Amino acid sequence: MAWCCGGEFSSDEEQEEEEEGLAEVTVHVYDVSHSTKVEHANDILYRLGTGIFHAAVEVYGLEWSYGKSKGSGVFSCQPRSCKAHHFRESVPMGKTRCTPEEVQNILREMRKEWRGPDYELLKRNCTHFSDDFCRRLGLRRLPRWILNLSAAGVTVKGGVIYLKSVSSAPGVAAVAKAGSIDSAVIALLEKGRERREATHGEDVESPFHASDLARGVVQLGQDVRHVDHDGRVHVRDVMAGMKAVLYRRATSNSAIRMPSV
Repeated sequence: MAWCCGGEFSSDEEQEEEEEGLAEVTVHVYDVSHSTKVEHANDILYRLGTGIFHAAVEVYGLEWSYGKSKGSGVFSCQPRSCKAHHFRESVPMGKTRCTPEEVQNILREMRKEWRGPDYELLKRNCTHFSDDFCRRLGLRRLPRWILNLSAAGVTVKGGVIYLKSVSSAPGVAAVAKAGSIDSAVIALLEKGRERREATHGEDVESPFHASDLARGVVQLGQDVRHVDHDGRVHVRDVMAGMKAVLYRRATSNSAIRMPSV
């Protein structure tokens, strides 16, 4: 594994240059695809410290990321210009001490390790690549809100999404109490918590979990479709739930009124 590391110094001036770093590193965050539905969903999820994001790392004038392909999944483009996704924001990561040559050596090794056929939507995607790349550049890990959805304990098998219970999402309850989350989102969180408690037998007033919003969307989708898959969730449930959320937010400022199960 190639890592960027500094050598010995012959003067205070060289030590100061090493501490300051050589090149700025920036992570560019995109909403996945150019779908306005994803953008709107991320506007909500972002408040809860997560989202459906594509991530890429800019260093020495190029942006590097990872995706599904036949060969190496590592690719580059001009900063903030990935054509497949909608740019959202940039996150400064600090300065790397790696020289351009060292960066190319790191990328040469990562091309071998990050193969396109190994891409997995939730377990090995562009955010994981960007996190690994930043660490090899000697920098901190990506902010949790970029990685959170991938770490939410979700698995996909045969087009069916399986949701697992995860640890409490820090700050969700506090943000809700502060009024930063509108009533429609809180309704989804509560519906998701009810679904989780019914499945796992937890206390009625347990804290919100990171997956509760997703569970609420799923439950809304199943309510709209009038189906129940005995704990399993089909992709169509998620899509139906998101469509219902967006439609009801567009036609009313009141909380989403969901039928009881």
